Amino acid sequence: MRTSSSPTGRSDFTQAIKLDRAYASAYFNRGSVEADDKDQLDKAIADFSTAIKLDPSNMDAYVSRAVAYIRKNNTAAALADLTTAIGTTPDLERAHFYRGILHFNTGDDVDAVADFNKAILDPQDAKALYVRGLAKRRNGDVTNSDADVAAAKALDPDVENQVQIRHGPPPRSNVRH
Repeated sequence: MRTSSSPTGRSDFTQAIKLDRAYASAYFNRGSVEADDKDQLDKAIADFSTAIKLDPSNMDAYVSRAVAYIRKNNTAAALADLTTAIGTTPDLERAHFYRGILHFNTGDDVDAVADFNKAILDPQDAKALYVRGLAKRRNGDVTNSDADVAAAKALDPDVENQVQIRHGPPPRSNVRH
């Protein structure tokens, strides 16, 4: 089957679903194709939801649905899905990366750094290094911030143009309430 965002790829997965309505992977794959199109995000979310209903152990479906929610600016739903995925599979780097982005975008730099620390199991992850560096800077850790940003730019000189973040509100205090 094709996984491109072409109508043919989408129709292949739709055909697979028609043949077996309980085929969770077909819903997941069709949702992945639909998620590439901003106008199809609601359909993608519905497909990821069906995939999760059919196979609740598919943490990739939770993460993919969370990314679709992020693209729709539904932070609460995205955070819930990412937290579920991390609770079930604590070493799921992609879930930590996106939850780190959510924390960064809301100014929660302490939790952002914690998630990026877990997302950067691969020291070649320029995007995670870059945003972790920005979070460290807002949190007052300039030295380590500069090291992360420099490492990210050494891996990918265009990294700052590839990461879609909001610089968010001013940094919060490190004190937990």
